[in-house]
Amino acid sequence: SLSWVRLVGMAGIPASDLGSVNSEGDAIHRANLARSTFGIDGTGAKVGVISDGAVNAVQAGATGDLPAIQVNALGSGDEGTAMLEIVHDLAPGASLAFSSGNGGSANMILSQNWLANTGLCKIIVDDLWFPREPYFEDGPVATNAANLVTLQDVVYFTSAGNRAERHTQQNFVDGGLRPIGTAGNFRAHRFGANDYTLDLLSLGERERLDE
Repeated sequence: SLSWVRLVGMAGIPASDLGSVNSEGDAIHRANLARSTFGIDGTGAKVGVISDGAVNAVQAGATGDLPAIQVNALGSGDEGTAMLEIVHDLAPGASLAFSSGNGGSANMILSQNWLANTGLCKIIVDDLWFPREPYFEDGPVATNAANLVTLQDVVYFTSAGNRAERHTQQNFVDGGLRPIGTAGNFRAHRFGANDYTLDLLSLGERERLDE
């Protein structure tokens, strides 16, 4: 009966496809186009994330940036929270799980196996690196990840590092014969012209020089 009333209906409940902030990676990787073009959003997939920690994942859920997450080891820090948010932005329909890789390579391997075997994640991503892993061959962490791929049909992604140009590319520079305990001598590559601590050494020899 009021002159200014034009429509009476149910109250509209706001719906949001995104949280408070949408990752720039969504557009960079064209995931937004993939979702709209192919009608897929990750539904039916489960993604496992390994990083330092996800201590504020619950708070991120309160802002709509994350759904409920299956957690094994919460860890410390929030790089894992950020990674989970990025995955959720790119594939909002996917289920998520997290396990911290803090504590060394053994804990990293435990997290890999937990996500694959208990979390049942077919996609696992991590952004951790271990300075004690071998230079020119796969160490325990990489070997275990490769086994998950080849034996359990897991898709595994690991970060190449955010180090930009902080790397070395050079021909072999003979650093001379260096001992490796009872294994005899070997010729080391000298990374730095006058810095023997940068030679490619075995773990024991590196620690001896550091002392």
